[in-house]
Amino acid sequence: ELGYAKAEIANIRRNSLVRIDQAVAAERASVVGKFLDVVDDLDRARAHGDLETGPLKALSDKLAGVLDGLGLAAFGDEGDPFAPDLHEAVQVEGDGDHPVLGTVLRKGYRLGDRILRTAMVTVTDGAPAPDEAPE
Repeated sequence: ELGYAKAEIANIRRNSLVRIDQAVAAERASVVGKFLDVVDDLDRARAHGDLETGPLKALSDKLAGVLDGLGLAAFGDEGDPFAPDLHEAVQVEGDGDHPVLGTVLRKGYRLGDRILRTAMVTVTDGAPAPDEAPE
């Protein structure tokens, strides 16, 4: 009976630790996800040339450092292969045989293995892979 009780306590402890880890990961994703609009605004400012120098550049760099340290990673670059689980296509051009990303309207983000937001993109036909070229 004592051995059974010890095993049960060990299982409860292990399951509790797993649940705690899952809850922490979910909360981290929730908090980081709330910053995505700010990251988008800073990306637009950077593209406009407003982050070349000054206090906004310093703030942007610090925020990027914090989010990078938490594991936030952007995805969705022009020319990447289209993946429906990662990319939200708002326009498709071509016959769709070799879909690649055209214009990236909004970057996607992941935190570890968790997708926080899909990328919003246009899709176009890319060149076939070398091993798919017609003979």
